[in-house]
Amino acid sequence: MQDGANHFSSAEYRIPGWTVTFTEEGKVVPRPGNGTVYDADMLTEKLLSFLNKTHSDGKPFFAYLASQVAHTPYQAPRDNIDKYYKMYLNTGWDKIREQRFDKQKELGIWPSNMSLPVPHLPPLQPWNTLTPLQKDYAARVLAVHAAMIENLDKNIGRVVQYVKIPDNMIIR
Repeated sequence: MQDGANHFSSAEYRIPGWTVTFTEEGKVVPRPGNGTVYDADMLTEKLLSFLNKTHSDGKPFFAYLASQVAHTPYQAPRDNIDKYYKMYLNTGWDKIREQRFDKQKELGIWPSNMSLPVPHLPPLQPWNTLTPLQKDYAARVLAVHAAMIENLDKNIGRVVQYVKIPDNMIIR
């Protein structure tokens, strides 16, 4: 029920004595997963199991899936982090920014003749001026954040797939 919690456990985060409470059907329950399950995965599993048990009759329903991803603490499953770390470290935020802007223009999000806005907002030190230690730290933070977003995107996709109505059930 509280925010700002550890993504893998009920361990304290930021505020000494801060407790994390989980409830189900109005009762306080232990955190599912014994501190090993990432919270976005845990919440998605819980929603899908709830929908499977109580809303398989085809009637309308309301479901709300709230996640604290991509807020602090920056934590994500390790396998998701590793694939982004090298990309950020080897490419840097300036080049990635340019590549993403070019892709957005290609997709028609921005006019094709638009220039990349300068300066950075918020202001960033150019990647090529960072020390190796600064690059390593920045790449790790960016990789974890990207992994968090990817994980949440995957979980939202699981919910969308679950509630998708098969074509043969659509009344025309």
